[in-house]
Amino acid sequence: MKKVLFVGTGGISRTPMAASLFENMLKKQDLGGSFLVEIAATGHWHIGESPDDEIIDLLEEKGCEVKSQPVRQVKVEDLQNFDYLVAMDAEILGTLHQMAGLKETGEILRLLDFAETIEEDDIPDLYETGELDGVYDLIYTGCKAFLEYLNKQ
Repeated sequence: MKKVLFVGTGGISRTPMAASLFENMLKKQDLGGSFLVEIAATGHWHIGESPDDEIIDLLEEKGCEVKSQPVRQVKVEDLQNFDYLVAMDAEILGTLHQMAGLKETGEILRLLDFAETIEEDDIPDLYETGELDGVYDLIYTGCKAFLEYLNKQ
């Protein structure tokens, strides 16, 4: 079983959206039992909280089952316990690399690194931009490209 950890800043918007979309894509390809998908945050502000209501509403509107996992803070052990640590942006990517130091870890990557059709490198933080639909499109495209990458391995 492959283990994937989606990592965001606060953990209540981009990461539950990514985890939900990714799990729904896995189910459609009958791969749900082959992966463990979790979310974590670099910050501590929303520890124990569920996804933001706006995220839940949008995902349900799109017909996507919502992964309602309480937010937890990313730990050093996660870097060894997960095969893929998927950052939402460059700042989070840097934090994960800094936490890893010289230790052997799972693959640390940024979600949009696989989306060759998109010019953006980072998924904007919704609390800075408010662009819910645009963020959804980026995450959907990133998850689809990430799953294609995993299917080729």
